[in-house]
Amino acid sequence: MDESSPLIPRFSRENRRSSSKCSLSCRYALTILSMLGFCVMYTIRVNLSIALVEMANSTDTNNDDGLQSSNCDEEGWCNTTWTRSASKGRKFDWNEETRGIILGAFFYGFLVTQLPGGWLASKFGGKNVFGLGVLFTSVLTLLTPLAANHSVAALVAVRILEGLCQGVTYPSVQVLLSSWAPPLERSKLTTIAIAGCDIGNIIAQPISGWLCDSTFLGGWPSVFYVFGVLGILWYIAWFFLAYEKPASHPRISEEEKEYILLSIGTSQDKVLKKHSVPWLAIFTSPPVYANLIAFFCANWGYYTFLTSLPTYFKDILGFKILEDGILSSIPYLCCTIVEIIASVLADWLISTGSKIADVRKVFNTGAFLVPTCLLISVSYIGSDGKVLAVALISASMGFSALCESGYSVNQMDIAPRYVGIISGIGNAIGSASGVIAPFVVGWLTKNEPTRRQWQKVLYITAIIYVLGTVGFVLLAKGEEQSWNTPKDENPLPVEFEQEQDKTGLAAEDGQNTSINNI
Repeated sequence: MDESSPLIPRFSRENRRSSSKCSLSCRYALTILSMLGFCVMYTIRVNLSIALVEMANSTDTNNDDGLQSSNCDEEGWCNTTWTRSASKGRKFDWNEETRGIILGAFFYGFLVTQLPGGWLASKFGGKNVFGLGVLFTSVLTLLTPLAANHSVAALVAVRILEGLCQGVTYPSVQVLLSSWAPPLERSKLTTIAIAGCDIGNIIAQPISGWLCDSTFLGGWPSVFYVFGVLGILWYIAWFFLAYEKPASHPRISEEEKEYILLSIGTSQDKVLKKHSVPWLAIFTSPPVYANLIAFFCANWGYYTFLTSLPTYFKDILGFKILEDGILSSIPYLCCTIVEIIASVLADWLISTGSKIADVRKVFNTGAFLVPTCLLISVSYIGSDGKVLAVALISASMGFSALCESGYSVNQMDIAPRYVGIISGIGNAIGSASGVIAPFVVGWLTKNEPTRRQWQKVLYITAIIYVLGTVGFVLLAKGEEQSWNTPKDENPLPVEFEQEQDKTGLAAEDGQNTSINNI
């Protein structure tokens, strides 16, 4: 093959538009459904962070029935004593350490099912694993108020089970998209799907604050009822509208199916031969370790804010619960805007000839280093600089979303066949930060939620971001790794098959201008 020939065929915009007869192509419809699933999933994950501010209002002494005291044992577990009015839920006397344990409980389960989630998706299909993960999480969410009223241990158990169910979702979607996302749309489609996480935060934060501040279904319990029901409704739509592969979709046009198969290779849409996973090659691959390092570092920053931002706004900046919910959603709005713009830019850069590795490294570096500088600045701002603090935190979260076009999609670049497994391993490692970060925040701010203590939290996050930058820049690659394709399967390289197809397409359509840059 001519060295000037790219590995990925360049289709013209006209060719891409004509790939589906529908106004909304099936691959984008699936991506939007996935986005809504992540949206529901994250409303369920984050609602406790807002509700906990109201649930654990231990300083409120003006309730009608008074707030009884409770005793905590040496391990930090507290018996929950409460007051009940005619219209509001119980109030629990939980200290900072107990809150950290409750917030971190989700990630114990989330960590365990990451790797099994990728394997299950490869075996039973990403559609089934993703859908059932969201459905079971939604049912458990409906049980959260009952568990909280019973005991801290019961609440922790429910959150662990929710984590177990949600742990399978991210790797299962990666497996699903590996059969639907053409390489030149990979950043965009993956980012649109994952953007549901930030959209879920945008929705959950203000709505949860409003529900907690209201008397609807008892105040804070309504947060779990509302989002739990939404999750069940989403699953019904997902069950009937989502399909595992282009070949199994009854409404996909032949043009769109052909475009997808020509772009990613027909082998991606076939039942693959059974091969043993090349574990040794995976665990000795530097590009894999680049992704694992990035997973941990990015998730440390993300989960620190996800679980602790409402508490920071309340304790340090002095916002009330309703304001807290609204303001906590602003950083995630910035994330959504930045990650979508970045995905379009990343795909455009790759389509114009930029190396995939260079694009991934540049975006990942921006996602880590810019927030590092902003977080250090935030640590010196007190309650007298509320507007500036919110602006800097929002900007920090926004720039961190650049990683969705960095390491987040890089697993699909280097090993599309094993993306579920690598993503599962990475998310398991990243989820460890979800366990550790809330505990560290709770430990540092225990009985002393001051700006000085929160400075330590923000500095730790900044240092971890720097380490993530160095690791990814040194180790990351953009090309598919040799161990991704088993030798005994002996498929034709995708580019050779595409070269033949392109010649046929040019002759049939007479659109030489569409592909004359190949």
